[in-house]
Amino acid sequence: AWHLAAGLAQPLFTGGRLEGEIRLNDARVRQVYNQYQTVALNAFREVEQTLAAEAWLREREKALREAVDQTEASRKLAVYSYQQGLIQILTLLDSYRSTLNAQSAHLRVQRQLLNNRIDLYLALGGAV
Repeated sequence: AWHLAAGLAQPLFTGGRLEGEIRLNDARVRQVYNQYQTVALNAFREVEQTLAAEAWLREREKALREAVDQTEASRKLAVYSYQQGLIQILTLLDSYRSTLNAQSAHLRVQRQLLNNRIDLYLALGGAV
């Protein structure tokens, strides 16, 4: 009878251990929830930043594409003018240099656009 009574009364007299475990588990739940909030807010921030960068890079790419077209037209005119003897070789070479610089800047922005799209994919939870 003593063993039975002691076995039934034992959970009642744990010295606050059960209450401490409940508080510990509550603290763990709050910690996990806070970590989740941090991760979610960071993901939203990354998505927002990459979307904003996408719009800016598209505008930049469009402007540089127009610059490439203009420098290409200028280069063609310089080649024609050089063939007619109207300009010197240095002017022709300068038009080539301007065209190459514009093309290089355009390619750089295109690469940035691709990198930004990869970042957006990863920010949205895409697999690596």
